[in-house]
Amino acid sequence: MKTKITQHELKGAFVCTSLREVSDIMCDYYCDLAEMKHQVATTLVCDLLFIDTRVKMLLVKYFKAISKLESRNYTPSSQIIWRYDFNDEGLEEFGEILQEMTGLSFVFVEVDRSDEHFLAAV
Repeated sequence: MKTKITQHELKGAFVCTSLREVSDIMCDYYCDLAEMKHQVATTLVCDLLFIDTRVKMLLVKYFKAISKLESRNYTPSSQIIWRYDFNDEGLEEFGEILQEMTGLSFVFVEVDRSDEHFLAAV
C-alpha cells in the first residue's frame, strides 16, 4: 500500500482575531492524523511571521492534543516544519518549547525574510 502524503500550512501573522482561522487549520491537521493513522504521512508547515499570546496558548493546546494522539497510535505520523526569521529568536524559542513539551518531530528552518523574492511572495 502506498503512503499518502498530506500537508497543511499555518502561514502568516496571527493575532487574537485570527483564532478561528488558526483553529480551523489545526483541526484539519488533527483530523488527518486521527483518521488516517499509519496510512498517511502528514506535515504541518508553520511559517509564522508573528503570533500573539492567545494564539500561542491555542497552539500549545493543539500540539499537546496531537502528541497524545500520536502516543496512542504508537508511531509518529506527523512532522512539523517550523520556519522562522533568523532575527526572530522569540518564534524560534517558541517552536523549541513546543517540541520539548510534546516530543513531536520538528524540523527547524531558519529563513531570511529580508530577501526580496520572499517579500514579493507574501
